[in-house]
Amino acid sequence: MEGFAVVVRFPVLGGDMDSLGHVNNARYFTWFESARIEYLRALGLETEGAPEYGPILAHTSCDFLAPVTWPAEVE
Repeated sequence: MEGFAVVVRFPVLGGDMDSLGHVNNARYFTWFESARIEYLRALGLETEGAPEYGPILAHTSCDFLAPVTWPAEVE
């Protein structure tokens, strides 16, 4: 992960799995949001409360390349 300003690691939990045995697609977006908050903090931007102004997330999407299964850790 060399070259990235912020790297966040998430353990894959049993509750992250769907009935097919891989991480549910909605879980990825929870990880994305947590990583986005850590990135904003690293930039020194306020991430708590209701700041007067700040960045917004106007669009998000994900192209899944391979399933993630338990046990695992994602970065």
